[in-house]
Amino acid sequence: MNILRFANLIVIFSLIGLASTYSQEEVIIYLNDDTNKEDIEYVNRNLENKAEFIGGEIELLKFYKSTSKFEVSDFKKHETSVAFLLYVDEKGKIYKHRILNSFKPEYSREVERIIELMPNWTPATLEGEPVKAVIFEHISFD
Repeated sequence: MNILRFANLIVIFSLIGLASTYSQEEVIIYLNDDTNKEDIEYVNRNLENKAEFIGGEIELLKFYKSTSKFEVSDFKKHETSVAFLLYVDEKGKIYKHRILNSFKPEYSREVERIIELMPNWTPATLEGEPVKAVIFEHISFD
């Protein structure tokens, strides 16, 4: 295993272990073979305002529960969580995502389906201007 992949695993598992339930982490460092220049460009910014689901975390949880075909847990993080990154553009549109870990393929597919149905978010801002942001999220299933 090369050093970059090892660093990638350490950072991702640290974020998964330390991030609070349904919180967003705007500063994510990940290094691997498919990290591209566009990602690096906005991943490590100090944002004034983070991208936010309209209505906040409670509304996001309601969206997950009402949209999912599986039962979603309230504010728990455990072995049945699917962790993922959301890429939010300057207009609040989710334009890309990346599943970081999943315990079963059908749950990864369900998260991808939910992401496709997700409405626009309030975009992140930097120096008063909307900017792209990468958000760490997870959904825990019962």
